[in-house]
Amino acid sequence: MSKIKGCRFHLGQAWYRKIQSLGLAKVYNTDGEKGNFFKSFFGLPFLSPNEVDDCFTDDFMSTLPADYTAIHDFTDYVFLNYINTDSAMIPPEMWAKFSSSISRTTKACESFHAKLNGELIKETDHCYSPNIAQVEAKKLVNSMKETAANEQKSTRNIINENLEDVSVPCVWRKIQSLGLQKMYSENSKFALQVKQLCALAFVPVHDVVYVFEELIESEYYIEDEPLFQPILKYFEDTWIGRLVWRKRRSPILPFNIWNVNENVLMKRPRTNNAVDGSHHAFNFFIGVHHTTIWKFINFIKTEQNLVEAKIEKINLGESHASKRKKYKDLDQ
Repeated sequence: MSKIKGCRFHLGQAWYRKIQSLGLAKVYNTDGEKGNFFKSFFGLPFLSPNEVDDCFTDDFMSTLPADYTAIHDFTDYVFLNYINTDSAMIPPEMWAKFSSSISRTTKACESFHAKLNGELIKETDHCYSPNIAQVEAKKLVNSMKETAANEQKSTRNIINENLEDVSVPCVWRKIQSLGLQKMYSENSKFALQVKQLCALAFVPVHDVVYVFEELIESEYYIEDEPLFQPILKYFEDTWIGRLVWRKRRSPILPFNIWNVNENVLMKRPRTNNAVDGSHHAFNFFIGVHHTTIWKFINFIKTEQNLVEAKIEKINLGESHASKRKKYKDLDQ
C-alpha cells in the first residue's frame, strides 16, 4: 500500500509564505528572540511524528512571545493544519521524519514532470509584434541549448535537427507584422524579391553574404528602400549579420543552422516536415496537455510496434509511400 510523504522544502516554503502574509518576514529575519522562535519551527520536520505534538506544546508554546498577535495567528495555523490529529489536513506522519540522510524533497519528481510536460505540451501563440520573430528565435535557440546539455549532444546537432526550414515562416510573420501581407499577395514583383531573400537558404554558405549584398544593391531594392528597410534590418540581424564598420556581426542564427545547400546536393531532406508529422501524431494520440505516465508509456509501446512493422516491410522489399507530384517536381 502506497503512502503519501511530504516534501521538507515545500513545507518550509508554505510556512514562510504564511509568515510573509502575516507581515512577520522582517521579524523572522532578525536574530533576536522572536526571529529564533520562528526559525525553530523549521526543525520540526526532523523529529519523529509522535514527538511533534509534545515539542510544539511543551517547548514552543512555553516560549511564545506574548506581545505579538500575529505570532499567535501563525502558531494557530501550524497547529490546526499540520499537528492537531483532529483537524490537520497534513498530519506529522506525512512530513516529519527523524532522519537527515534520506532525501525528503520532491525535486527529482518535479524535474521529471517538467521534462515530461516540456515534451508533451505544445503551446501556440499566433500574436506577433514587430520584433517577435527575433525574440522567438532567441528563445528557441536557448531551449535547444538546454536540450543539448540534457541529452549530451552538441548544440549544433540539436539545432540542425529542428531549424532547417524556419526561415520562410519567420520571414512571412515579419511581413505580417509590418502590414505588408496584402502587398505580398497582390504585388508579384514585391513577393519575388522577398522570396529571393528566403532562397538564400539554397546558396552555398560561403556565397550567402555576397549574394545578399548583390540583392540589396539591385535596382528594385534601391528604388523601394523605405519599403524594404524594416525587412532588411530584420533579415540582417537574424540571418546574415548587421554590417558595422565594414565588418558583419554574428547573426542570431548562423548560416550553418538554416542553410540547406549541402542537403540539396546530398539529396537529404530540406525540411523537418517528417518531425512535425511525428509530433502532430503524438499530440493527437495524447490529446491533453497533462497526460498520465501510463498513457505516455502505452503510446511509446504502440509507436515502437509500428516502427518495427515498417522496418520489417522495408526488409521484405515493400516500397514505402511515394512523394506527391509537386514535391517530385521540386526535386528535379
